[in-house]
Amino acid sequence: TPNLHFFSWTPQNDLLADDRITAFITHGGMASTQETALRGKPGLFIPFMGDQPRNSGMMEKNGLGKVFSKFDLFDSDKLVVAIEDLLENDSYRQNAARIAEMIKKKPFSARDQLVKTVEFAAEFGPSPALRPKILDMNWIELYNADLVALFVTTVVIVLVILPMVLTRCISSFIIFVKVKED
Repeated sequence: TPNLHFFSWTPQNDLLADDRITAFITHGGMASTQETALRGKPGLFIPFMGDQPRNSGMMEKNGLGKVFSKFDLFDSDKLVVAIEDLLENDSYRQNAARIAEMIKKKPFSARDQLVKTVEFAAEFGPSPALRPKILDMNWIELYNADLVALFVTTVVIVLVILPMVLTRCISSFIIFVKVKED
């Protein structure tokens, strides 16, 4: 087809900035979802692992596209229906454009936020309220060693001691029955 091109590598952000791109098919990784939202393009998200299902679900929840199951990739009819819906349903395009506009007009740029944070830290110095609680934990609290010990003890009791007790009870019962028969 004339509108399908194969490349070994293409700068994704530049590709999404092209006005000829009407939709984007992606695995839903963090960079893909951020760039899709930034450029205002609807997407068909096919998550495979890691953060991709969550990212893809977030994009679908906000109306920026659809999530397509990786298990349905071999069903070309389902894939065609999903792509057609993405291209024909204007709500995806409108939501994507709205989110892109919101990103462009966010109240504080990353630079402004960094400057304000550094100024705040310089003015007020270290603050107990900003100190992570994890820094004050001992290793037992940090690694939940008490819960791990409880779990291991329970497993040992169930898998080792309980069968031994049951075996002795059953063997005692069998000996008792044999003695009684004699």
